[in-house]
Amino acid sequence: FDSWISTFRDREMDHWGHTYTEVKDSLAEWKRKRFAPYLTVNTPGATKTLYDASLGTGLNLIMTLELLQESSSFLSPNVAVCGNDIQPIMVDTAHAVMNRLLPKAGRYGRFCHADSTLLHEFLS
Repeated sequence: FDSWISTFRDREMDHWGHTYTEVKDSLAEWKRKRFAPYLTVNTPGATKTLYDASLGTGLNLIMTLELLQESSSFLSPNVAVCGNDIQPIMVDTAHAVMNRLLPKAGRYGRFCHADSTLLHEFLS
């Protein structure tokens, strides 16, 4: 795990055919434009939630938080990251990734083992 953590930015991300850095660069403008307006918290102590269904390793959440943290228009460190994955090993991996890489712009929420096609059962 330590070897992967130290090199993940230069490795292929989640079978997308591009490295983490390449994916981050290509999605930067889109993610900042779409997420920052909704995740900015203006009330002291308030928290917003960023949820990733089928979260895999959790790197998509890390990437989004990094981009928001790098954005001058994003002011809040109070974004809780949460998510689910159908594979328990991926939930465990995402926990480990968050424990090592969570940027200052985020708070560790909750990850769980669940099938994203059945989320309506959890939300009703």
